[in-house]
Amino acid sequence: MSETVVAHAAHDTHDSGARRLAGVALALLIPTLLACCMVVVTSDHFNECLFHSDFEGMQCSSAGDDGSIVYSLATTVISGLAAITWPKRWLPFAYARSVLVTIQLGTHLATAALLLSYA
Repeated sequence: MSETVVAHAAHDTHDSGARRLAGVALALLIPTLLACCMVVVTSDHFNECLFHSDFEGMQCSSAGDDGSIVYSLATTVISGLAAITWPKRWLPFAYARSVLVTIQLGTHLATAALLLSYA
């Protein structure tokens, strides 16, 4: 019986840690986006592409032209909010919150990488 109590306590600790990590990652999303945009805007390559887009031979990025940056950002926010707010009793399996946080962190990094591809 005590093993069950210990297992539930360990799961509760893991669950609250995942919820906290999702909140921290959401709080760091705006600074990450601002830092990536500052790097891109201050890069020489971006300025050349911005002002000389018709120049032959320019290797300007088209990574976000299909909306992938917006979709990645939306997935980051939605999975983060779901990880924070989803009630424990409605989770489909024990470590669903951890899966949501993993998706959130992965798309967070993907959004930053897509933005930095313009630099």
